[in-house]
Amino acid sequence: WRTPATPGRSSPFVSRTALRLAALALARRLPSPHPFQAMLPLILLPASADARSSPAALPPGKPANLTVLSGPSWASIRWMPSPAEGDTGVTNHFALKWQLRDSDEAEWFPYWVGPEAHSATLSDLPEGATIAARVAAVNEHGRAWSEFVVFSTTEPLLCDETHLYRGVLEDADIERLC
Repeated sequence: WRTPATPGRSSPFVSRTALRLAALALARRLPSPHPFQAMLPLILLPASADARSSPAALPPGKPANLTVLSGPSWASIRWMPSPAEGDTGVTNHFALKWQLRDSDEAEWFPYWVGPEAHSATLSDLPEGATIAARVAAVNEHGRAWSEFVVFSTTEPLLCDETHLYRGVLEDADIERLC
């Protein structure tokens, strides 16, 4: 796992290839999704010495215009790539991180979203839950986070709340519901 500095002696530095192999082996053992998996492209993608020193080697721009369409147990989050895409690095993929209100743990969307796709759908969410989410554009030179978006999943109308929505509901709706 070490790169020899001189014949017969080991270098104190671990080779980049060895690090990539170790990261890939670790990722295969972790439960999916795991926050470490979102960092794999930063480890696994090649970055030559020329690319690292080039002024064109930039992190991606941050995703913009997050919108959400939600239902009782799902939410589809959509975004636009950075409006300054020409002034930033190229996006390799997007990663989505989300958290339920009052939860101590954030979750990662279980898959990386390709650079041409600009949406991801969360499923198996609780009805009426409030959720915060953000999207990161990622390439081998870093990542850029979008602003947060906070949204709620929908919940069914309860019979004892129908009087609150008399302007929208008709008698037949209330009869069917109650």
